[in-house]
Amino acid sequence: MPGSASKFEIDVTDLRRLGPSLPVGVSRQGCYRIEFTTGERYLGRTDNIVLRVGSHRRTWDDMHSVTFWPGAEMESVSLDSGDLRIARPGPPLRKVDAETPVMDPVLDRMQWADDRLMGLPDARPAERPDQRERTRPLFERLSSHPDFTRIVSLAARYLDLFVPARATTEVANWVITSLPSTLKTRFWHRLICLSINNVEALTIGEQFDGECWTTLGFMSANPSDLHSDAILTSSLRDEGVFLAPAWYETVGPVYQVGFDGLDGLETVMECDEVLDLVGALSMRLMRRGRGLYGRFHDYNFADCILGMPPASSNRDPGD
Repeated sequence: MPGSASKFEIDVTDLRRLGPSLPVGVSRQGCYRIEFTTGERYLGRTDNIVLRVGSHRRTWDDMHSVTFWPGAEMESVSLDSGDLRIARPGPPLRKVDAETPVMDPVLDRMQWADDRLMGLPDARPAERPDQRERTRPLFERLSSHPDFTRIVSLAARYLDLFVPARATTEVANWVITSLPSTLKTRFWHRLICLSINNVEALTIGEQFDGECWTTLGFMSANPSDLHSDAILTSSLRDEGVFLAPAWYETVGPVYQVGFDGLDGLETVMECDEVLDLVGALSMRLMRRGRGLYGRFHDYNFADCILGMPPASSNRDPGD
């Protein structure tokens, strides 16, 4: 265990307004331990503790203390007392969850599409009137972001991996928004949010660490009885990927697959163990049907990630 001289306690009393801070000259790379008000603990390793604590603050509102060891490796940091916080599967919250088949997520997507969409062309739905123009200013601001092209590619990759008939299910099952203002602070804002049903499935945003802005975010995934160390490889952790146990009111326990940069998101999209957890949750949400966020959908950004032109009519007869 590192000596007390190399250990720092990070103040968590006002992270929303002030953000985490370290003494000048202290390395931001190292290992950390979070203690929650429940007595649970969480251990992690990061190249930038300021970014990581900011990510955790958006997930957890019950952090009691954060201890940081600059330059330390995981083997040198102990749990001390308390249980590890893990997103364990719980009882289904809705009937549709209880009826979800236990099968490979890829086969589940194929079966879902066969049951609901067999014989239908994978074509985009008619647009809601005036919504494209209403969302265009935010899209144009987003399109000037230096990471825009890469964000488009990664969001498209998410749809390819996890959403069946991605054009047909646009708006009805999934929605994407540009520069949503939810939980925006002077340290953090969302760039895009892809929701399935009413749950954030993929969020990419920017966080300020006191020196520069970094593009990062998370995917939502099914819970697991396994701890994150048994799911994530060391190479994924080196890329800034982490699993944060969380609770969504409408879903129950989940894992947030966090990434400290777009390199991490790109890498974790090649990990079968993580893809299975993300894919399983996405299908749980697809089975719930239409969500409530369709009026926020950005057809302009959807053009980019679908690589398809808009529907021929701009009216949605269902609205």
